[in-house]
Amino acid sequence: MVSQSERTEAELTVEERDELERQRLVARALERGDHEMAEIYRTVEFDDATPEEEEAIARYFESLKNGAKPTKAMTLEEYMAEWREEDPEFVALMERCDERFPGWDDLMYRLPEDHPADFEMLRTLDEHEPEAAGFLRGIHDELRSL
Repeated sequence: MVSQSERTEAELTVEERDELERQRLVARALERGDHEMAEIYRTVEFDDATPEEEEAIARYFESLKNGAKPTKAMTLEEYMAEWREEDPEFVALMERCDERFPGWDDLMYRLPEDHPADFEMLRTLDEHEPEAAGFLRGIHDELRSL
């Protein structure tokens, strides 16, 4: 049987490529000394791409291997506009929480048991924005499973 490291990237499954990319991202973040970003990369869920998106991604990476310059990164405004179009309800929820509960998003990157004051924020969110509290608890469950 051929090991994953002996197969070309094109021969890997989508899941294997996602895991390989996760490992690369974590390694790069650790090389920069960015432990918080490395932890995010360890827990991020990769979306399943359509076959067309997979082909476009493969062409992009192939072009980089052939010396092409990476495309310009998307600005925050462009990213938010795209996200707002894809999931307007979730973006609206996040914006409401940003306005009404400053610092609520800090809870995405840490466990409440490590930061006891976060329990109060979760209780407040449970009362006023239960969907946001549920979202955070899902992230916390993933962090605990590491």
